[in-house]
Amino acid sequence: MVSENQQQEFELLTDDDDWSDSPKAGKKNSLWNTNAVVVKSNDLLTAKTNLTLNELRIILVAISKIDSMNPEVRGDASYWVSAKELREIGSERSKAYKYLQNAVNTLYNRSVIRTFGSNGKERDEFRWISKVSYRSGMIGLTFSQEVLPFLTRIRSNFIRYPIKQISELKSVSTLRFFELCVRWRGQVKKMTITELKDILNIPQKKLNGDVARIVRECAAKINEATKIDFHVECEFVRTGRKFTHIIFSVKNRPNILVERTQSVPPEDVPDVRDLVGYTDEDWQNLTLSDSQRNYFASLLSRHNDGGVGNRFAGEFINAAGREGYSQESWKRWIENRLADPKFVYEARVYLHDLGFKPLSAVKKNVKKTTN
Repeated sequence: MVSENQQQEFELLTDDDDWSDSPKAGKKNSLWNTNAVVVKSNDLLTAKTNLTLNELRIILVAISKIDSMNPEVRGDASYWVSAKELREIGSERSKAYKYLQNAVNTLYNRSVIRTFGSNGKERDEFRWISKVSYRSGMIGLTFSQEVLPFLTRIRSNFIRYPIKQISELKSVSTLRFFELCVRWRGQVKKMTITELKDILNIPQKKLNGDVARIVRECAAKINEATKIDFHVECEFVRTGRKFTHIIFSVKNRPNILVERTQSVPPEDVPDVRDLVGYTDEDWQNLTLSDSQRNYFASLLSRHNDGGVGNRFAGEFINAAGREGYSQESWKRWIENRLADPKFVYEARVYLHDLGFKPLSAVKKNVKKTTN
């Protein structure tokens, strides 16, 4: 429940209140339909949040009513969500009004947490909502000033998807994984189990094997959905006996007659390399030339750049031991390892991110054994 010191940020409107600045239910419903789109900054995708499934649906319907390209969006505007709209994107028909009423008591206290730094201990935390209103089966949300920059005046570094594509997704984890897939569609992405726990709202106490199972189920639900315009393939990577990473690739689904999802990169990224079209077999048994090993080892060894080199070091630098203590020895270790086709296969996501193409390397002949 909302405490007394928060009361000024909260409105519970009744039939007797002056509602002149708020849209009537009938008018608002006529302005929204399931062709609406959600547009949000990529920086918001990896933030931690504690929203329930129906709270997340309410937030997304409200976001779909924002003109993200309009520089004149009012910071104090309320975006109204009805039970009918919730039902249209998957909420249970008989409980939609209850979900709205519950959200009046909970959404004000929901927050966004963004972490920074190599150890993830630096953080910003802020509210999703600065004001919540309720009247006649509708809830009105005013987004906080901290959240609005991730939802308005967006020109780059964002995702865009038709809200009707989420109507068959029935869990927070699946919906958040869907948004990650939109972000990385046409590419291959490698993430740690720890990263995915935070993004998918999976409790930290869950074992890594449980997280792998949840991600597998999320991918299956996305692939089964008839309104989603892509499909996702996952590979689960072990370090020793423990699952540590998940690699997923997102590819277009042909012959789906729906508006496409879209991922727009940051303005300082010249292009997003299309990873679709390469098979697992393309990456096997590759022999890099000396110049290729030297060039990509130089790029991968830049573990302080906050980019590909940083992510690569997060997975492999412990394996280098003392050789990883200096920049030159770390580069030398990488260059030596890239002579092994098995390591090239292990590092394929990072190599791809740096522009390496499998067809540029020589295939090593592997003799097939017969029984």
